Amino acid sequence: VAAARAAGADRLRVVATAAVRAAGDAGPLRAEVRALAGAELEVIDARAEARLAFLGATRRLAPPADPARRVAVVDVGGGSTELAVGTVGGGVEWAGSAPVGSGVLAWELLDADPPGPDALEAVRRRAFAALRGLAPPPVELGLAVGGSAASLATVAGPRLDAAAVAIALGRLCAAPAAEVARRHGLEPERVRLLPAGLVILAAAADAVGRPLEIGCGGLREGVCLELSREPPAGPPPRAQDSRRA
Repeated sequence: VAAARAAGADRLRVVATAAVRAAGDAGPLRAEVRALAGAELEVIDARAEARLAFLGATRRLAPPADPARRVAVVDVGGGSTELAVGTVGGGVEWAGSAPVGSGVLAWELLDADPPGPDALEAVRRRAFAALRGLAPPPVELGLAVGGSAASLATVAGPRLDAAAVAIALGRLCAAPAAEVARRHGLEPERVRLLPAGLVILAAAADAVGRPLEIGCGGLREGVCLELSREPPAGPPPRAQDSRRA
């Protein structure tokens, strides 16, 4: 919030996603954010998260973007995975959510550094089972957004197909996280999450029915774009002069 205000932002929106949605009582966190940042924390639901990620990803497509082209946007977060399908011109037509994220699967199943084949297979089974129930309509383009997708671009390149997934998993699991992080200019904590994130993205690509390309925008860009559409608040109304009322 301080950085946004320092940059001249006149409108703010502070959003929380799956981790806070799953919390038993978000009240103390809301109060802490209000006290420290002077802003209200908005917990958005899975459909809103998918819609905003879709907006941010599709508005960053390189022109010319066909407004009728059907696009799938996969947003892998720490606590859940959102999938939205729609067109640039019409917005989201279909959305689904799965309760698997890179943080959830890494914390529960990847306890070794680096993770071994058995642990990765357990993650793969969980991810594919969670996403198997989603049945998105056919699409012409699949985009991956979120922290895992952005970080994986440095390891697997801009396109996630079966070959890229295999290469990336080999690189991520070839050495301890600290060493892999140094090689690729990433944070060690992010590297610990990436194998799970990559497997979830592979499961999402399977659900979509085509390889995924790394998107240039996502949830945050969607929030900013939505804020930009709102009319400015303007100055407060002047008090009436009772003598002329």
